[in-house]
Amino acid sequence: MSRMQVSATFSNLVNYPRELVRTVKKEIPAVTKQVRFNAGLRYNERHELVRTGNSGQPEYVGDPTPELDAAWDELMGAVNIFITAEEEPGLGGGLPTVFHDLHCLNMIRQNLHYYWDYYPHNNASILKPHLDHCIDSIRLSLMCSGDMTVAPIIWDYNKGRFIPDFEVHHTCRDYEALKEWTLARDSEHEERWRENAARLHAEGH
Repeated sequence: MSRMQVSATFSNLVNYPRELVRTVKKEIPAVTKQVRFNAGLRYNERHELVRTGNSGQPEYVGDPTPELDAAWDELMGAVNIFITAEEEPGLGGGLPTVFHDLHCLNMIRQNLHYYWDYYPHNNASILKPHLDHCIDSIRLSLMCSGDMTVAPIIWDYNKGRFIPDFEVHHTCRDYEALKEWTLARDSEHEERWRENAARLHAEGH
């Protein structure tokens, strides 16, 4: 069976490759560690918004430099990986989500100017440190969660080439449940915070 055939075959599978999950669990130590995120923001004595907390660590944001690009190159794992026949027959390869997402974040970093004319209300004095903070925060969160779900490589008959299939199942937390929980504790928006505060107080919190 050709690579074209096996990739097309896998594209029709429904279940995520469980043997690959077993391999990941076996070969990657099942340990966690405490990591202090260093993407802080503070106002200095001149009331300017500045980034803090990255002393002695590689820089992943800021004005473009060869050193900055090299730091991102060093940060990345393999975006495309081999999948063995024992792990999932007919797959051959795929893209681990965490490294694809970091790749996408780096692309966003490199093109931050793209919509500036469309959003003129952004305050230029705080925009740059705020964007740098956002990129670093998302980078750290992606690395922390480390979603290793693989996007399989499939054959695109229209294009006549192999492409990644990102429409795969992930094991996710219930985002809607998370969202509803936070809305019930919203302390910012006028239409919710008074009611939320009163309810929480009545519940003895």
